[in-house]
Amino acid sequence: TGAANEVLDSSGNGLHMTAYNLPSTANATPAQSGDPGTCRYGVFNGTDEYVQITDNALLDQPNQVTVTTWVYPRTRGPDLRSVWSKDENYEMHVNAAGQVYWWWGGGAQELTTTGTPVPLNQWTHIAVTYQSGVQRIYINGVLRATGTEVGALTTNTDPFQIGQDQGYAGRFWDGFIDETRVYSAALSQAQVTAVMNSTRPCTTVHHFDITHDGFGITCAAVENVTVVVHDSTHSPVTSYNQQVTLDTQTGRGTWTLVSGSGTFSDATANDGLATYVWAAGQSTATFALDYRSATPPGVVPAGTLAMDVDVYQTSNTLLRDDDTEGTMNFHPSGFVVTSSLLSNPPPNPIPSFASQIAATNFTGYITAFGQTPTDTQCGVIEGYAGSKNINFWSTYVNPATGTRIATVNASNIATTEGASAAQAVTFTAGQAQVTMNYTDAGSINISLKDVTTGNPGLPTGIRGATGNFVVKPANFVLTNIRRTSDSFANPAAANATGTAFIAAGQSFSVTVEARNSAGGTTPNFGRETTPESVALTPALVLPAGGQNPVVAAPVGFGTFTNGLATGTDFSWSEVGIITLTPHIRDSDYLGAGDVTGTTSGNVGRFIPASLATTANVPQFQTGCSGGFTYIGQPFNYSTAPVLTVTARALGGTTTRNYTGAFFKLTNTSITGRTYSAVTGTLVTTGLPATTSDPTIVDLTNGVGSLTFSSGTGLSFSRTTPIAPFNAQISLSTNVIDSDSVTAANPVTFSNIAFSSSSEQRYGRIAFRNGVGSELLNLPVTMRSEYFASAASGFVVSTADSCTTGVTATLTNYGGNLASGETCLIDSGSPGTSGVGCSVAGIVGQRFSSPPTAGDFIAILRAPGAGNDGTVTISTVVPTWLRFN
Repeated sequence: TGAANEVLDSSGNGLHMTAYNLPSTANATPAQSGDPGTCRYGVFNGTDEYVQITDNALLDQPNQVTVTTWVYPRTRGPDLRSVWSKDENYEMHVNAAGQVYWWWGGGAQELTTTGTPVPLNQWTHIAVTYQSGVQRIYINGVLRATGTEVGALTTNTDPFQIGQDQGYAGRFWDGFIDETRVYSAALSQAQVTAVMNSTRPCTTVHHFDITHDGFGITCAAVENVTVVVHDSTHSPVTSYNQQVTLDTQTGRGTWTLVSGSGTFSDATANDGLATYVWAAGQSTATFALDYRSATPPGVVPAGTLAMDVDVYQTSNTLLRDDDTEGTMNFHPSGFVVTSSLLSNPPPNPIPSFASQIAATNFTGYITAFGQTPTDTQCGVIEGYAGSKNINFWSTYVNPATGTRIATVNASNIATTEGASAAQAVTFTAGQAQVTMNYTDAGSINISLKDVTTGNPGLPTGIRGATGNFVVKPANFVLTNIRRTSDSFANPAAANATGTAFIAAGQSFSVTVEARNSAGGTTPNFGRETTPESVALTPALVLPAGGQNPVVAAPVGFGTFTNGLATGTDFSWSEVGIITLTPHIRDSDYLGAGDVTGTTSGNVGRFIPASLATTANVPQFQTGCSGGFTYIGQPFNYSTAPVLTVTARALGGTTTRNYTGAFFKLTNTSITGRTYSAVTGTLVTTGLPATTSDPTIVDLTNGVGSLTFSSGTGLSFSRTTPIAPFNAQISLSTNVIDSDSVTAANPVTFSNIAFSSSSEQRYGRIAFRNGVGSELLNLPVTMRSEYFASAASGFVVSTADSCTTGVTATLTNYGGNLASGETCLIDSGSPGTSGVGCSVAGIVGQRFSSPPTAGDFIAILRAPGAGNDGTVTISTVVPTWLRFN
């Protein structure tokens, strides 16, 4: 049960806050609090930025508590940065080293994480749990610190503050906080992980990214400037909706909107400023900068003009572009370099240079464009023709360094202008084309100049650039897929009987290589300003139509070196066989789209990590409705024992693909079926063979059932008389599948109940000789008895209502007694006894099976005068009532 609230910080930003009062940790997997479709997070950047919740029973915890939250630190302080605080009850901070520091009790009770610090400028999930003797801190679901303090938490009436510590203004949180939850229970690691996965970190705007070609022509209509909103991982953000300001920082230039559905305004022409209110759902907008009006009056052509275009949030100038685009330089004339042939007159705006594939040749179309002193018409400079000595050089943009050299017409070009060398390029009517190639990945630009031109209209030469463009890897190749724990190599199973590889949810390792189209590595991949990485997309091979969850990887491939990286924390939480296809982790390499790599061979087989069992409440049928069972009398189940077995991944989720051929529970794999009794010796010869018991049923979706049978019945061994006792019988078994996946064995049904009573009695039928007159009916002693105690011996079993089928025969007639002259008084012939008289006897004198109050009422009818003699009476009784 829980109470969910969306509270606001002092700037009006939403923050999901939920308190859960749980009687146990068994059901601590709540759905996300608040509105799952809207990311609302608290922004904290000063002493007045915090939220406060009034104390109540859900938050003031003395015995057990778990607090979970997402945090996004922007800075670390010289002291502590406080995430939340209920003062001495419990409070949590991040210290100057980035470690999680938890303090409670008003004294020295504290716990600090070691190892990897909470990173800046990205979302991290933190959970702390307390119970007497056990304290834990989890970061992103991984246990990072444990404590052993004993005792209850110190309660108080202080409010619960988020983003601040009680009375310590200098410990304010600088960053964002979201999805804070308080539980009145100490959650397990699996439950902490479930909570983390049921919430989600917000996507936070970290910076803007500007792209342009770096070179403008003063007479050209416009130069395109594209702006992308990015988070801290350089991934596009589509939830941004604030106003930004565009600024040339020269006081010149007029802006127009090219693409984007937000609200655009350029209030004053040629002041270099414009505003744009970002449209929700979009991460990119393109604007056109018109710099023609910036030409100083009376100057033809205009001189060189340089500027650094800037973009920043109007209400928060600290949130601005990352300044990686470089300076835009305007000239009266220059080379325009495009990835497709430029028409004449050229389009407005001139298209940006397109992204390319590493090691794949691409064409650069070079156009001499602009104004000259002898030709003030703005357009293609058609007089620029013939063989020209052109210097080319490239610039590493992102990453800012590299080891591979770009080529133009198969010749390596320099990486600086000063080191560039001329090569001949033939122009026709102001245009030429060259073949370019770059074997690495990243963002680069290629610049060119001709300072030796003899064209009288270009006395100072002419230069230009492609502008920054992205070169993507051509491929990703996966190798060395292994189980992380012991480096066991992926066996690449082809079917459900193939070699098992790894448990669902367990970590496996993969090496990925970023390659160009020639098959070589792209060493700059992963070295970008915000490093790009690779994610793995699974495709289900078997079972057909099964579940195919994502491949989880909290860290993933991590750092790339020379285009290669190995990740060790990949996991897939299902059963079966998959393939893996690598692609760009955020599906967008430097804004140029995704790259899909080569799909691996089969990966697997994946098997469950464990088997969970739940048991029903079985019951034996009491042998006698009188409330007991005779020792030696078989008894069977009235409710058979049933184990429901659920296959689970590491972390506790059900592996629903554990079905069909992937369902591995068999009577051969299940071992140790054992019945035991506290008192007495059980006879189990009537049980079915273990080759057929229990009955195993695949219930699909990762669940199966094991149903046990008692066969022809269990019984207690009947040896010497023993006083009555209550049966305490247990059934245990080892639930193991053929892949050696186990439950918490042995699984036991303890002290299985009986339908009415578990009492066991040592019984017998007492049958004794009878002597009497041939003129009178002759009673013969025949009754049901049980051994009451050593002192009391056998007593009549008056409650026996179950001994049926007892019949008699009359043989060995002697003296004057002949066959047919006597019989048992019964309900008729043959009656219940089998030797009943033809005339029914009086009720109360008839033979009774089952016995009446323990007496079978065996009375021989008087044979009459002259018919004195002897006869032998034999009876058939159950084996558990036979006695010497």
